[in-house]
Amino acid sequence: MNKADYQDPSRYAPAEHRMVIALRAVRDVRIVNLTLQSSGGDGIYVGGYGTNGYCENVLIDRVVCDDHHRLGMAVISAANLTVRDSVFKNTRGTNPNSGVDMEPNYPGERLSGIRFENCVFENNTLAGLYISCGLNGEAEPVGITARHCVFRGNANGLNIAFHSKTTPPRGSVEFLDCEFYGNGAGISLNDPAAEGASVAFIRCTLSADTASCPFAVMGAARERIGNLHVSDLVVRTPAGCRSPVSFGSAPGAALTNITGRLLWDRGGQTSVLDLAELIRSSAWAPSQSRCARSATTSASGSPSRRNS
Repeated sequence: MNKADYQDPSRYAPAEHRMVIALRAVRDVRIVNLTLQSSGGDGIYVGGYGTNGYCENVLIDRVVCDDHHRLGMAVISAANLTVRDSVFKNTRGTNPNSGVDMEPNYPGERLSGIRFENCVFENNTLAGLYISCGLNGEAEPVGITARHCVFRGNANGLNIAFHSKTTPPRGSVEFLDCEFYGNGAGISLNDPAAEGASVAFIRCTLSADTASCPFAVMGAARERIGNLHVSDLVVRTPAGCRSPVSFGSAPGAALTNITGRLLWDRGGQTSVLDLAELIRSSAWAPSQSRCARSATTSASGSPSRRNS
């Protein structure tokens, strides 16, 4: 397609919906071995009709979505969507300006059985992957898994935001054996509810090029923030970085149901950080952004406490 022409106001009125492929409430679709380039909207759109309906049993395999105006791929409502061996890159034009954005808004929509396998998200203006979840507790449970994926060269590697102001969505969001590096910001997790969908990072590596905290957990609309779990997470930062993870919330909020340990490589000096111990021991203060403390590994291999 001709994105440059669509972005020229002397040729076309501004718009966001000139997709290459649009799937609306379809079933049993395979999109294989294609390059989709330079649309005036999204490379691929996956959704229903109006506020209800969803696509089901969709396979996207060996597809490259490059240089789109809005998104490499938009997922509004889907069940059993598998994306594998695909690339989402160079999105630049209008928000959400991301490689992939999952953006349901109504309880009749869903994000269930969503799987990304061996995919690359790179050089996107806002985020490699943006999960902008407006679902609430009445919706089908969320089920999103990314496995063996790479997030590099994006303004934000991964941005997850839960928007429901009523009951939070149920379900799980999991990242397994994924790599995040060369991004302006690494991982941002916004308004996760302690009683809502869980978010987990398992055997992932997060590398930062600057001294800014690469993993931020923030809450503005929850009384209880949490349900975050890590296992074998490695965070690599320059020596000048004060912390591998930070927390922030609105006044009166509680931080809870956060578990797991991560290995922090701080300019070659390694330390171990236990997130649950951090919250128990550091008198975490609501309404303040707080950097995590580390447990430096002693010569015997057991953690010994110190402030970073």
